[in-house]
Amino acid sequence: MPAPAAAATADLSPLRRLLHLCGQEPHLPLEALPSMDDLIDQLAQQLAAGQFGAPSTGAGAAAPSGATSAAASAVAAPAADRRATRAARQVNRGAADTAGALAGSAGNARAVEPATSAKRPAVVKVGEGSYGEAWRLGGGKAAERGGAAAPGVVIKVVPIEGKQNFNGGPQKTAADMQSETLMCRELSALGASAAPGAMDHFTSGFVRTHAVAVCRGPYSHELVKAWDKWDAKHGSENEPVSQLPPDQLYWCIAMEDSGTDLEKYDKLEGWDQLRSVLLQVAVSLAVSEAALAFEHRDLHWGNVLIRPHAPPDGSAGTMTARLRGHTLKVSSCGLVATIIDFTNSRLQAADGTLAFCDLEADQAVFEGTRGDVQFDTYRWMRSAVDRDWSARCPETNCLWLSYLAEVLAQQFGGGAGGGAKGPAGSKKGAAAPGLKLSAAQKREMREFRKRAVACSSCGDLILDQLFRGLLHLEQ
Repeated sequence: MPAPAAAATADLSPLRRLLHLCGQEPHLPLEALPSMDDLIDQLAQQLAAGQFGAPSTGAGAAAPSGATSAAASAVAAPAADRRATRAARQVNRGAADTAGALAGSAGNARAVEPATSAKRPAVVKVGEGSYGEAWRLGGGKAAERGGAAAPGVVIKVVPIEGKQNFNGGPQKTAADMQSETLMCRELSALGASAAPGAMDHFTSGFVRTHAVAVCRGPYSHELVKAWDKWDAKHGSENEPVSQLPPDQLYWCIAMEDSGTDLEKYDKLEGWDQLRSVLLQVAVSLAVSEAALAFEHRDLHWGNVLIRPHAPPDGSAGTMTARLRGHTLKVSSCGLVATIIDFTNSRLQAADGTLAFCDLEADQAVFEGTRGDVQFDTYRWMRSAVDRDWSARCPETNCLWLSYLAEVLAQQFGGGAGGGAKGPAGSKKGAAAPGLKLSAAQKREMREFRKRAVACSSCGDLILDQLFRGLLHLEQ
């Protein structure tokens, strides 16, 4: 029997179902969809109003659902309304409120109109992938100057549904993006204290999603300029975004700016910080396993973000989570770890909807260098699920914890032993400033790897002896 939510959208096309998942009116004419600049202006206004607040610390506090979803509410309104004059906006505020009611979990959030007088924060490109680009709106410069965790938003933009090949292959389809949209929504909700089931399961260890929307029109001129700057400095592997047509559709997601990826973060200062990062990731996975049957399935160190955490009381900080009704306190040791990118993941939502990626469609994933710990992990996963990527197999999360232990041991100790090679693109045994693992610590990491690959779930792995003294369980 189909779940109620699935039955309600069964007759919609993939694109219309995606609009529904994004909180947009599924029957909206494509010409009325918001532009990329509409979304950026809305996010900029919310940043200026402080509606996103500081990045979550994992201490149990979460932004109100209305604040995090108001952008989704606004982009559900017809673009023509948002481009009206200020006087017309005041007259049409009731229509904007109606749009907010259509925005799914943002149903009771008041839509906030973009302020034409507000200055848009700087937008910089921060990364790229085969299918899209990542941008930061605000936050970065201020944080660097003041040392504080200034709020910022990371926007991921993926061209979809176009007939024009881009970046050497076909564009993603609306059907492709449905799973990632669902996962972003469900995992972000695990960090909302008012979310259903929060008394049983809670973690802020997954990136917080502010808005997801389908946009239409030319690529933002400001982002095109930022793309050119990135290309001049780094040499982009992607095709220029300016080549996309003026009526292109885009899947856009705005997320909390959660720091620097673990691969580039070379400021780990002690053994306890390293253990805490692993434990924070394991606890977040354990909660999501229990709540949503979640498996990440691509948790390389580029998909774990790190940022400093300095509580006002001067302590090293604590991450709070709930697992099956029990409160878990994790010593954060001055750092917060956040998991991102659910492209290859598997999850079953509360309404029974199953989302997963069939990795068999990309054989290149399994053909990487043997002995490279990242490509070996893909192959070990494939064996664990017996090539059925719809199957529930939480052991895959443990395989990625083993991988993370290996690459961290190599980064900070010249290798964890066993002859394994580092992940693609890394320098094996490269010296890193700060932490230097002792022989005994490297041995502990090596033994942890053995236990992790033999473990059936992160719910069990969080009790491993490697984490002694860092995890405290409360009733």
